[in-house]
Amino acid sequence: MCRWAAYLDPQGAVSRATSRVIDAARRASFEPALKLTAAFSDGQALCAVRYATDDHAPMLYTSVFRNGGGRCIVSEPVDRDGGDWQAIPHRASSPSPEMA
Repeated sequence: MCRWAAYLDPQGAVSRATSRVIDAARRASFEPALKLTAAFSDGQALCAVRYATDDHAPMLYTSVFRNGGGRCIVSEPVDRDGGDWQAIPHRASSPSPEMA
């Protein structure tokens, strides 16, 4: 969990937002089919989420900027320099030590 999750609650925000979309789909007599990736930051910590109504949530990847100036999280690890992208494990809730 991100350091600031206790007071900003990004996981709760995503849960509430996805629930609203799913409920709206069901009220309209549609079977919900939702895939979501999102990132949240407080300027210091970076949190990301992936979600799907089926068992195939979109992948997320992370890499350190080559100049050491930070980290990025993307849904498709494409760059011209062939960065060292690491897949974020399914159901991960906090960064692994090498991601910190």
